[in-house]
Amino acid sequence: SEFWVYKDGTLNAVGETSMPIRFESMRNDEHYASTAGQWGCVRFIAGSKDNVLDNVIIKNNIIGVLVDTCVNQSPTISMKNTRIENCSYIGVYSRGARIEGQNVIVQNCGNYTLALTMGGSYEFVHCTFANYWRYATRTKACLLLNDYYVDVNYNVQYRPVDKADFYNCIVYGSLAEEEIELAKRM
Repeated sequence: SEFWVYKDGTLNAVGETSMPIRFESMRNDEHYASTAGQWGCVRFIAGSKDNVLDNVIIKNNIIGVLVDTCVNQSPTISMKNTRIENCSYIGVYSRGARIEGQNVIVQNCGNYTLALTMGGSYEFVHCTFANYWRYATRTKACLLLNDYYVDVNYNVQYRPVDKADFYNCIVYGSLAEEEIELAKRM
């Protein structure tokens, strides 16, 4: 299953510190409490707007948050006090979106914790991106940032990164190599 926010739609998920809003599987017994890959993702379709995740926990899915290309100047999504964890693929997967994050934790993903692809605009303040994936050997960096995509005809299409600001953020993981991958078009 997946939770989709369609074009012209808005998700305003605002919880409280003592009672966060939770997106997770229904199984909470010991074996499933922290098992990744139990459900799809929270997906923001291109054209959704003014989405807010504040005091939210998203866990045990394939992709934590999938954010498609932004078609206006306001942020596609604003995340505050949000925790995304135990994703079997990617924690936050942006495809050309506009994301603002404050006090966000993304941790323990099978590939990237944060994949900012196809350009976009990003600002993260006081965030932690930590990857200590324990289910298999992880080969991807903790954070990916790129400015292109390959179209259906295998042509490389450039999409600029308008902004990628990280203020007082931690990017750390269990790889022996670099945890930040900057991939520019060829």
